[in-house]
Amino acid sequence: MKDIKHFYSLSPKWFQKLAQEIGSDAKDNKIITIPENLGVGNIYFVEVTPGISAIYKDYTLSKNTRIVKIKTEEEFFIFNYNLLKEEDLGHKKDFSVYSNHLEKVTETLINERNFGFTLLVDKKVIRQLIKEMPDAQHLNKKLSDDKVYNDYIDIKSLMLIFSLEKKVINDSLFDYYISGISYKVLANFLDQRKN
Repeated sequence: MKDIKHFYSLSPKWFQKLAQEIGSDAKDNKIITIPENLGVGNIYFVEVTPGISAIYKDYTLSKNTRIVKIKTEEEFFIFNYNLLKEEDLGHKKDFSVYSNHLEKVTETLINERNFGFTLLVDKKVIRQLIKEMPDAQHLNKKLSDDKVYNDYIDIKSLMLIFSLEKKVINDSLFDYYISGISYKVLANFLDQRKN
């Protein structure tokens, strides 16, 4: 089994290190192409706005791989929409939110597609958004510094994330498209989980 260790950051400083870890490079600090000796596909990173970044992944690995997200002291939440198997949608909890302070381990099997979307949201930004909402205590309970919140992906976010399959990541407009999706997906989280 191949081990890959990485960390997240709201800035692209983490992205080049991830590329080196898997034996690739980070084109324009945005696109990692999975090397042929490891599989096929891409990982895309964009800073949406100060305090919000997004990661889109669509790749298949040719080796069993353990991916370890190392904890760091940077203060943000990770909103992970993981669509490993389309046939499992609606049958398992594909959505999770956890603090960057937590370590996360994912094991990927040979020829298993990894398709998903991740938002990195500064804790100050999300807390300010929640503060403006009625019944904020419900959302605050779901955002914890020491445990993972798991749930199902809401249908609106699911359709938005699947729409990324139809886009070309090398297109100059892809940043704008993924940024728009980021805002909508975050709004869906706030709307769907306020009660």
